[in-house]
Amino acid sequence: MDLKQTAKNNMYKAVLGFLLNFITAINAFKRAAAEAAKFTGLNKTLDGYIAQQQGSTTGNTGQKDTLFKNMVALTVKASRKTLVYAIDQEDENLQALFNVQESDFIKMPGQTALAKIDNIYSGLQKLSGQLDDYRVTADDITAIGDGITAYEAAAGTPQNTKAAIEAGTKGIEATMPLIDKCLHILDDLIVHGMDDDADLVNTYRKVRRIIETGTRHTGLIATINDAAGKGIEGAQMLVQELNKHALSDILGVADIESMKPGMYHVIFSADGYASQTQILKIEQGKTLTEVVVLVKE
Repeated sequence: MDLKQTAKNNMYKAVLGFLLNFITAINAFKRAAAEAAKFTGLNKTLDGYIAQQQGSTTGNTGQKDTLFKNMVALTVKASRKTLVYAIDQEDENLQALFNVQESDFIKMPGQTALAKIDNIYSGLQKLSGQLDDYRVTADDITAIGDGITAYEAAAGTPQNTKAAIEAGTKGIEATMPLIDKCLHILDDLIVHGMDDDADLVNTYRKVRRIIETGTRHTGLIATINDAAGKGIEGAQMLVQELNKHALSDILGVADIESMKPGMYHVIFSADGYASQTQILKIEQGKTLTEVVVLVKE
C-alpha cells in the first residue's frame, strides 16, 4: 500500500475499535448496526487483499488459513440461526443444508468445504429478508460473500508471484472506496443520529481523523472551526491561483495535495458564516497545517 492508503487503513482500524467499544449503543440503532456490520466485513476483505499484496509465501499461506477460518465462522454463525428458521418451517431440506458446525468444514478438503459454503451462501441469499426475526441480516449474508471472495483470491493465486501482488493491489483499490462509502453513511448516522450521546460522538470524530504516515506531500490541510472551536462540516477551501477546492469533513478538516511551492490566496467559506481570505506560503515537500475560525454572519 502507498502512504495515503496506509493512513486510511489505520483510521479504519481505529473506527473498528470504536464500534467494538460502543457496540451496545450501536446495536440499539438498527440502521447503524447494519452499516457497522458491513464496514466490519469489508475490512476483513481488505485485510485479505493487503496480505496478498505484501505477504511472503509463508505469510500468504497463513493468511489463507485465517481467511478460511473467518469464512467458516461467518457461515456457521448464520447457518445455526437459519436452522431454527428451517425447523420452524418444518423444511427438512433446509434443515439438512443449515445443520452445520465448524468442525465439519475443518475435516473437509478445501475445495469441498468451499463448495458447501457456496451452497449455504446461495440458500441464505434466497431467504434474505425472511430471516430478520432470527437476526440474520442482508449484511451478514454479504459478509459471507465477501469472505468467500477473499478466500478464493488467496487460495487460487500462485504464492509470492507478481500476479498475486497485482491482484492484491487491485483488490485494495476496489475495496477502499466501498469502505469509504460505508464511513460516509456512518458519519451521518452516528454524528447526526446519535448526537444525544456527546461522548460517543466526540470519540467517533477523533478516530475518524486520518493519521498521516511517512513523508507528507506538498499541500495544505486546514481545520475550519466555528467560534466555539467546533469543526464546520461542508465548509469550502478554495485556492484561487489553482482554482482547486476541497470540502471539510465531519471534523472540519479539508486538504489539498500536489500543490507547487509558492504564495497562494486561499478563501474559506461556509453557509451562514462570513468568508475569510488568507495568503499562505506552501513549501516544497511540506504540508502546511492551518486552523481557521469562521464567524457567523
